[in-house]
Amino acid sequence: MRKNLAKHTAKKLPLAKRVLALCFALIFVCSCLLPAFANGTGAELETPGTEVVEAAAPGTEPEPMDLYDEPAAVADEPAAMDDDFAMGDEPAAMDDQVEKPVVDDEPAAMDDQVEKPVVDDEPAAMDNEVEKPVEGGEPPVADDTPAEEGATKTTTDASGNIVYEYDTSGTTFPDDDAAALPEGDQVLEQMDAAFSIPTNIYHFWLKKMSSYDLADIADAAKTAEMTVEQYLAMYGTEKGCYHIMTAADGANLKDYQFANPTSNDDPEGNSRTFAGWYYTDDLGDEQKFVFDECLYVSESTTVEVYAKWTDEEKVEEPTTVDVTGNATVDYGSSVNIAVKVAGMPEDTKSLSVAVMDDDAMESFYEVYSASLNDESEALMPLIGFNITPKDDVGVKVQPTTVVTVTISDLTELGLGDGEKLKVLHQTASGVETLDAEYNNGTLSFKTESFSNFVIATKEAVQTYADYNNITVTINDTVTTNGLLTLDVVADGENVTAQELLDNGYSITWKNGKSTVTRTKVAGDHWNLAEDGSWLNVGYDMALTKTVDVKGEKYSVAITKDSNETYESASITIQEHSKLQDGSFEDYSIDSSFQPYVNGGIDVVWKTTATDNKIELISADPNKYDGNRTHRWMSQYWHGMSAAAAGMQYAELNANYESSLYQDVLTTPGASMNWQVAHTARLRSGDTWWWGQDTMYVVIMAADQAAELAKSQEQLKQVAADLFNSSGSSSQYPGARAYKFSSNQHKWEARSGEYVVPEGQYYTRFFFVSASSASGDDLSVGNQIDNVWFSTETPPPSAGSARITVEKRGTGLTLDEVKNNLSDKEFITNDADEIKFAKDDWKQEGEYIVARKIIDLSVPANESIDETFTEDKALAAVDGYTMTLEEDEMQTITVREFDNKTVTFTNDYTKNASPVVISKIVKGLFGDHEKSFNFVVTVNNGDGHEFNLKHGQSSDAVIEAKVRDTLIITENDVAGYTVSAVIRGKSGNELTYKMNEPDKEAATKTITIEVTEDMITDSGIHIEVINERDATVDNGVLLDTLPYILILVVVVGGGVLLFLRKRKNDDDE
Repeated sequence: MRKNLAKHTAKKLPLAKRVLALCFALIFVCSCLLPAFANGTGAELETPGTEVVEAAAPGTEPEPMDLYDEPAAVADEPAAMDDDFAMGDEPAAMDDQVEKPVVDDEPAAMDDQVEKPVVDDEPAAMDNEVEKPVEGGEPPVADDTPAEEGATKTTTDASGNIVYEYDTSGTTFPDDDAAALPEGDQVLEQMDAAFSIPTNIYHFWLKKMSSYDLADIADAAKTAEMTVEQYLAMYGTEKGCYHIMTAADGANLKDYQFANPTSNDDPEGNSRTFAGWYYTDDLGDEQKFVFDECLYVSESTTVEVYAKWTDEEKVEEPTTVDVTGNATVDYGSSVNIAVKVAGMPEDTKSLSVAVMDDDAMESFYEVYSASLNDESEALMPLIGFNITPKDDVGVKVQPTTVVTVTISDLTELGLGDGEKLKVLHQTASGVETLDAEYNNGTLSFKTESFSNFVIATKEAVQTYADYNNITVTINDTVTTNGLLTLDVVADGENVTAQELLDNGYSITWKNGKSTVTRTKVAGDHWNLAEDGSWLNVGYDMALTKTVDVKGEKYSVAITKDSNETYESASITIQEHSKLQDGSFEDYSIDSSFQPYVNGGIDVVWKTTATDNKIELISADPNKYDGNRTHRWMSQYWHGMSAAAAGMQYAELNANYESSLYQDVLTTPGASMNWQVAHTARLRSGDTWWWGQDTMYVVIMAADQAAELAKSQEQLKQVAADLFNSSGSSSQYPGARAYKFSSNQHKWEARSGEYVVPEGQYYTRFFFVSASSASGDDLSVGNQIDNVWFSTETPPPSAGSARITVEKRGTGLTLDEVKNNLSDKEFITNDADEIKFAKDDWKQEGEYIVARKIIDLSVPANESIDETFTEDKALAAVDGYTMTLEEDEMQTITVREFDNKTVTFTNDYTKNASPVVISKIVKGLFGDHEKSFNFVVTVNNGDGHEFNLKHGQSSDAVIEAKVRDTLIITENDVAGYTVSAVIRGKSGNELTYKMNEPDKEAATKTITIEVTEDMITDSGIHIEVINERDATVDNGVLLDTLPYILILVVVVGGGVLLFLRKRKNDDDE
């Protein structure tokens, strides 16, 4: 019976295998039929310039693909897989194992192992090896033994199949005789595993993607019922995906390399330079991605690769940084020492610098004296520093390579250029000696670590012998450079201030009994030299807020070790820093109401008149000229019953047409306020003139004006030229001229502001007579009083009050204000219209400011109301919207001697701006090389036409204002979806869609209503985006796929049923 069973089983096994092979063949046939259901050839999706890329032949380098690369075909793939099922009549060996016949009608076990009969109840061998029955000590036979070996008899069945019969006597079988063939799903899984090759999928992104971004894309793909790769193939461009690459196990990545992005692909739109690819490892660190390597993976995975961008000037990100620190050293006066370290690691954020005191220096030598070599012992220490670079949390950072240390401002050490210096550096093992270079107060050396550094020299610092006699002199050069300078003679020889300091002397300046401290005034300006060699009077007066420096006394003391002090004689400043005798009261007029005095002698005022005479007039009601009061005489002869301030005034023309002037000390950059009360002279006794008197106020450097004071005609011509050119004179840089006229016997206050130019320490103030109503009588004309020229605002005089009208503006540049608001009478009061000249405007912080001073007559013990109104129409500037912070009409109440200010502040906001269009092309089928035609119109007016390619921007094509309707028309864009993006100055991003619903329309239009947020200083920036995508043809109609799956399932089910039926038949 066992022999029959063996015979039957041997016959059954080839049949079962043939059925399985037929099943697999059907599966392969079905899979090969998939192209029959393809959605077309894809020709309808081809676009001009699109190249069809074919699989590369083995051994050739494939061409780069646009977005998605399939792996190259694996060369030399075997036709059959490792001893898989054979289609012959003989049972093929599977997976290097041999099936042996089993008895009791039980099918042979599959699933990568075959159980063989076990002798003496020994368990069947597992794990890819099969043992034969052990009889008489015979060793096991390897599992690759041919199936026919050991057969006791060979016959042929009715079908012509060879049947092998075996002698199974004495063979035992396992108790579990229900072993079954693997189920159909197991068979499919085994085949998938047999044909599967591990692969990596690479997503190349133009920008860094966060885990949230990647998760969103995965969710979107899942919602669209696609894989991530299918989703990116369709929408990847707008998500920032530049390329998708699939590489098989063992493939050389160089074979998959594609074209790198260009600056036009910069996701930020800044045209940066592509600097390579990188990915992040498990720790989140960036690692460079290279193509020139082979990939070996144990399982498939997805790698996210990102583009690195850099500016044109920098190919790579910097790997080192420079840090600076400071320390204060006491050389008798505090000196700030600057230290810089170049080439530190990127995590270095600060530099701590501390000066080593005497105890620290002593400890330095005591602790490390054993390690000092002979050269080091011979060095003389000068100064020591502890230099410590730190990271952002204060932890010490050491360099990774040699770095350069630079220490500046060491001039107080008294070393000469090229001094032979060394630096002693404390290290873990002792003290090392570093070479150093020293020039012009700056020391530099190199080091590999940081701790204590001691600067030392081989030679002692040169010193001078104590001087026995020192003479100190102060030179006055205030009018030329604003300075008092120091001259020192020691033992008969001139020495410098620095030499005195080097020898241990101290230099002290005094103003009266007060010591002058070196202080920075503004910018890089100091009141006192670092070595004490000079003192700037103007800057020192600015610090002490002294109004007039005339009469200030300065002296210098030189001391050493408090043993002996050498003092200079004090020097007294002879010049004024404020205009003097502005009301012409210093000269007392007693008898004659109209004296002619000598300029520069009797009064501080000087004149251009050839006879040096200045005419003064008294209007004092209590003084008499004969039997007439001075007031009566002033009224009868000059038409004025009172002075503008005090009791006396002056006439510019005395015996000749002339000008009056004064010189004052000034500080460069200071704002000087000037003022003059002016009136015409229209009467001389019974003689009257009809017309007007005209004069100039000219302000310029005193040395420039020296020659002009000798010629009234030349001075008048210069004044006219300066006024007509608004002060733009190459011959007289910094000079200004102001012109005004009067045609009545009434004092009119004129005022302004003058900013002292750089380098101008002495300034002349001219009052120039230009013409008079008297015509040819040059001894008559232009009366002035209450003159002011100072950094202070002039005070109101008795019986008057002063109102300063201040106009402020924001949103405009200084030039825009000068060009649009100058000489406009947009502010009025009850009597006057107020306008500002170009020179009146200046920048003060965020505001552009101009001021006018108005003097009002106010009786004692009374008050008046003055109303000021701004004409908003005149204050408007084209292209801007103006808002007034204060009320349009302001009323101010003043009493005698009041000095008040009324302010009008206008904020200007751009309401018009040029339109700038930029072009972006997106999508798999977007043409980056195409030039797109645009026409832009505002409010349906004339259009502006131009062409743009991807990444290009237009010039300022047209100007648009708030609430304008902007229409952008783009031609020849069939198949594109067109949109526009505007990023407002508030940070908001506005997106506008095309008006046409059909993307196949050849012309697209976008309508935009301009808002204030869109308007920036650089224009209205609109990004027009053309996007063209198409459904990726994967070759299969999804509506046929279910039928294919059903076919596979039916065939698989039939095979299983057939096998089960055969098994049942055998069991029976």
